Amino acid sequence: MDNGHLLIRGIKKADEGMYNCEARVMARGEIDFRMIKVIVNVLPTIRARKSEVNATADIGESALLACDADGYPEPTVTWAHNNVVLETGDKYSLNEDGSELVIKEVKKVDEGDYTCIAKNKAGEKSEEVSLNVFVLPNITYFNNQTASEFDEEVTLTCEASGDPTPTISWRFGNRVFTEGEQVQLVISYFSVVREAVLP
Repeated sequence: MDNGHLLIRGIKKADEGMYNCEARVMARGEIDFRMIKVIVNVLPTIRARKSEVNATADIGESALLACDADGYPEPTVTWAHNNVVLETGDKYSLNEDGSELVIKEVKKVDEGDYTCIAKNKAGEKSEEVSLNVFVLPNITYFNNQTASEFDEEVTLTCEASGDPTPTISWRFGNRVFTEGEQVQLVISYFSVVREAVLP
């Protein structure tokens, strides 16, 4: 304490409260005092409940991203994606305190990093939450084949899209074929053996 100043070093929330400043003239017995209120603002802390969330696209699924924030005064929580602040609407909904973001009817374009931002008078902190969006396998191309019993070979083709890229497998009855396998099919009706090359 120096020249009527009280210096509080390393101030903490526990130092918050009412401080009494007294001025006295001892020889005359005079006194004056004032109460000074100290409010300690605390920088927000923020923690994502999950740093990564998985969702599947195009099936009407919603994804929930959540974070918890503390601080004083109580921080406001907002969400941003690609530097755009998100608001409740057709695509997004936020709970009352902003800690939970629901992304409705997830699409592949929704994939990426979402930023949870906690802000109060003491400052601002943010935390990233990654949304991974998977796309169900979809067969995009196939061709039916008609062959005569005298054909040398028949090639069957099938292509698919999805994320991650789907693997393609072939079955005939209870048999599963491996990639590149040349198959001898027995056509019992004609009792003729024919070969088909599978990709």
